[in-house]
Amino acid sequence: MTLDGRWSGNLFDFYRRVIKKLTSDLKVPFALEGDVRRDDTPVHQALREALINTLVHADYTGRASVLVVKRPDMFGFRNPGLMRVPQELAVQGGDSDCRNRLIHQMFRYVGLGEQAGSGIPKIYRGWNSQHWRVPLLYEKEVPSEQTLLELRMLDLLPEGVIKQLQSMFPDDFEDLEHLDRLILATAFTEQVVSHRRMAEITTEHAHDLTLAFQILVKKGLLATSGHGRGTIYCLPGQSLPTPDQAFGGQELVPLV
Repeated sequence: MTLDGRWSGNLFDFYRRVIKKLTSDLKVPFALEGDVRRDDTPVHQALREALINTLVHADYTGRASVLVVKRPDMFGFRNPGLMRVPQELAVQGGDSDCRNRLIHQMFRYVGLGEQAGSGIPKIYRGWNSQHWRVPLLYEKEVPSEQTLLELRMLDLLPEGVIKQLQSMFPDDFEDLEHLDRLILATAFTEQVVSHRRMAEITTEHAHDLTLAFQILVKKGLLATSGHGRGTIYCLPGQSLPTPDQAFGGQELVPLV
């Protein structure tokens, strides 16, 4: 989005223009409420809430900028500033510490946005309604404080990813258990994977996750970085994202 003289540049106009771009080509299933077609799906609602959440929680004095990215496989949202409540509480809902309360009230007055503490759960529910990969919500402190949300439109085990992994590990992949394949697919899709991330995606016991990671590392199917709870994993030969790369370090296609 650029200030080209055709719009005011204020925050609400930014929202109106960006939400149209985000939802312009979403596939809307045909559904009726009485005699009226319903065009507002859980995915539309999730994207709307993600954008509003980005704007109302942004630290506008921070060094990073608000960034909204649309790719064929993902929507990405970044706002300057760290989260003001623990991530686990934000996902569960019911507890909120809004950074910009007046901006939040503005959106509520015009019928947009959820009650404080209920926005993130609505995003998760909307994405899960399509059985897509669980949203990824995380923070970065380098090179500046920022909060990022990745909404990937991918199954947990996409066919294309499986074929890529079969090509990378022709001697080992077919013998792997479902959990092992899920970990490798997540590492391939998101560039890095951690114990915590897999705990969000699967219901497997923490001990089983630890054993699965250990086996994959021992077989040479995963490489490690860091220690203890800060350990992250990636595929062998795959470079880790640099501090200034948003959304998994892949090429960005900003809204234009």
